[in-house]
Amino acid sequence: MKMYEVLDLQVLYNTIATIKLPLKTTYKFTRLMKRAEEEIAFYQEKFQEIVAEYGQKGEDGQYKLTPDGMSIVIIAGKEIVVKIFHKIIFLLFSVMSY
Repeated sequence: MKMYEVLDLQVLYNTIATIKLPLKTTYKFTRLMKRAEEEIAFYQEKFQEIVAEYGQKGEDGQYKLTPDGMSIVIIAGKEIVVKIFHKIIFLLFSVMSY
């Protein structure tokens, strides 16, 4: 399972958490999410480290966002480093999930 799939799973879990499902389904889905939460926490921690080191801050001390508002602007010349870190984190998650 890839990290983006786990993050999508978390969104799905949050969406259906209020729906009454059969006990067996709820149990299995909850077990899956407990395991996924550890991986999500790891990913979020590493992501925050990358942002802290390579994110570009404005004069107000806040991270600058891309024009579409979906990403943090990376310090010029450091984009490749961030891409490599993302690949390593995704690879680590793929290895740890087997």
